[in-house]
Amino acid sequence: MSTIKLKIDVIHGTMDVECSGDDFQSVMSRAEKVLENFGNATRPPLTEKKAEVSETPRRTEKSDNPSAKQTSASPKAKRKKGGARAANWKIVGDLMSEDQRNQLKDFYKEKAPGKQNDQVAVLAHKLGEMLNREGFDGNEIHTAFQVVDQKTPANLSGVFGNMAAEGLGKMVDKKWTPNFKSDDLVKHDLPAVSKD
Repeated sequence: MSTIKLKIDVIHGTMDVECSGDDFQSVMSRAEKVLENFGNATRPPLTEKKAEVSETPRRTEKSDNPSAKQTSASPKAKRKKGGARAANWKIVGDLMSEDQRNQLKDFYKEKAPGKQNDQVAVLAHKLGEMLNREGFDGNEIHTAFQVVDQKTPANLSGVFGNMAAEGLGKMVDKKWTPNFKSDDLVKHDLPAVSKD
């Protein structure tokens, strides 16, 4: 008669099984039934994890030394410090002709956007007008910032997210696509008129 050991940790959602390879399927089906009955009223069903079956039963060694004690719990994941890293945007050299670059500089100067959302809206609007396109990726917007001699926002992807939250457009296939609200902002609300 073979020895079967089953340890279920409900709190952490782990199971340790020690048995022969022949008994493994029957032990797992019984354990699954017990867990279903236990968790139906209080928890969603547990997801199945693939287990490796060895032909020989596991052996555990007992030690009186608490520091040598082995645990079945996996090490905790550590959170990385520093947050998300900024993308390394690249200049797209053939995006615009020299004449288009001058048009973009003049238009940007005329609209005088202050906030980052307004800056991106102005650049995307003029790029769309000149290049007859709807969407622009981060590299193309970065190139436009460099053409008008302005600093690209450190988190340009975050600016796209903020603009989408304000209803000024959306990301489509990793390209910022402004909508009519963004175009109206550029055409009618910029440059901002100071209220005296």
